[in-house]
Amino acid sequence: MKGKKLKHKSTLSLSILVFAVVCSVLFSLTACGKKDKVRIVNFKLTSEEYALCVNRTDSAMLAEINDFLIEIKSNGTFNKIVAKYFGGGTPVGVKSAPQNSTNALVVVTSADFNPFEYVVDGTYYGVDIEIAAAFAKRLGRKLVIKNVVFESIFYELQMGHADVAIAAVSVLEQRKSLITFSNSYYVAGQVIMTRAGDKTFENCSSAEDVRNVIRGMDESRTFGYQYGSTAYYYLYGKSEEYAESFSVTGVGFDSVHQAVDAMLNGKIEFVMVDAAVANALSAEYNRK
Repeated sequence: MKGKKLKHKSTLSLSILVFAVVCSVLFSLTACGKKDKVRIVNFKLTSEEYALCVNRTDSAMLAEINDFLIEIKSNGTFNKIVAKYFGGGTPVGVKSAPQNSTNALVVVTSADFNPFEYVVDGTYYGVDIEIAAAFAKRLGRKLVIKNVVFESIFYELQMGHADVAIAAVSVLEQRKSLITFSNSYYVAGQVIMTRAGDKTFENCSSAEDVRNVIRGMDESRTFGYQYGSTAYYYLYGKSEEYAESFSVTGVGFDSVHQAVDAMLNGKIEFVMVDAAVANALSAEYNRK
């Protein structure tokens, strides 16, 4: 009798153990599924250079910026800043001085573009933001950060509402009629983001393969992008650098987060954005 009870208890314990293991595996799989929301098609479709921007009449500021870029590249400051966002370093937050500050350097940006510019609880971070802070310090001025939607930064410069724009702005011939670019400081490239389960580009093994897939699409296929960004010029052939125009439908958004949210909600199929930003977005959305 005692032997039977012992056998029964052992069987019960084993069953509970098996059940616990199965539940643990299922929970892990479910958790992984929840994290896996977006993926990147890791082929850069462009090669473009970022630069700071000034009003076309402000040659003195342009000269100051170019001298500053030479200085921070030669003394290692630029590499140290980049390492904070790409090399596992610790980003340093920057607070804007009050908008009406005297002796100020007014820098216009669009702070929804991690790792170049983003804002957390009123504090600004990013490669561009730390470059701007270093430049203001070099000039002996207070840094005033003006945060606007990306498409508005050129207007802010044209109207004299800001001294400098630094917002991961790619040098494009089409933009040179609006502002003047400094020397470049970073090389970027556009990539495509998709929902995690999307298989549209799964057989691509090169950037040209990706382009060929896009060439085969019609206006029923939708690509989201930030208003005024390189993706717009690329998809519609709106600048000398990107003469080819595709037949897809582009949908603009004020921010890259809005574009990704729209993709995940099924309002658009894909998002085109700079590769470093795509990596940051992927890390953010896939851990939610």
